Amino acid sequence: MDLNRSCSVKLNDGHIMPVLGFGTLASNDVPKSKAGEATKVVIDVGFRHFDAAYVYQNEEEVGKAIREKIAEGTVKREDTFYTTKLWTTFRCPELVRPALERSLKALQLDSVDLFITFATRHEDLLSIQIIHFLMRIDNSVWLLQSSLTLVDDWQTTHR
Repeated sequence: MDLNRSCSVKLNDGHIMPVLGFGTLASNDVPKSKAGEATKVVIDVGFRHFDAAYVYQNEEEVGKAIREKIAEGTVKREDTFYTTKLWTTFRCPELVRPALERSLKALQLDSVDLFITFATRHEDLLSIQIIHFLMRIDNSVWLLQSSLTLVDDWQTTHR
């Protein structure tokens, strides 16, 4: 079954996005290697859309699995659709590009197909007010206080 062709939408930029995607989030007690194994299995059964995020801490394994399936000839990179997320804690303009570059480095891919801003259900999507703790970075905990909007995000990611 070709999930890419039979269940996809054409985006306004002309790219095709499979509507059925494989989410790579796993609980902390699941070994990261399982994300790679699962990614290979879902490629074999026809999935071509992969939904991930740097904060899931398994992009290296997922990227490796995709690259291995490409090398085997099971799938072509242009037939896959990789989505990753800009986590709310990295929404400051000076943190956006480094966040994307961290994902690309972990994935060892040249590009992602969709880079979306992650917003929790507790945030007002018209004017997100962020006051919360960042992920642990360099063994330090940072507090970020900001008043960024989705317009700010859009402008930063479209530079």
